Amino acid sequence: MKGIQTLRTRLITDSNITITAELLEIKGNWATIFFDKKIVRRKIKTSFDGTKYIFPNGYYSMCPSFEI
Repeated sequence: MKGIQTLRTRLITDSNITITAELLEIKGNWATIFFDKKIVRRKIKTSFDGTKYIFPNGYYSMCPSFEI
């Protein structure tokens, strides 16, 4: 699936594993991504320094995050 941008990150538990997602759409504070063979909609979070990121599987201990 072709999106706006390809997102890549490494897992915190094993830095040799890279996961990817396709950013399909951004509307307000929500991003639609294609991840793990599913299209999901996730809220865009903003850190204290203004960096925008999302959690593709939800928020839990050592979860992956993608910077937008």
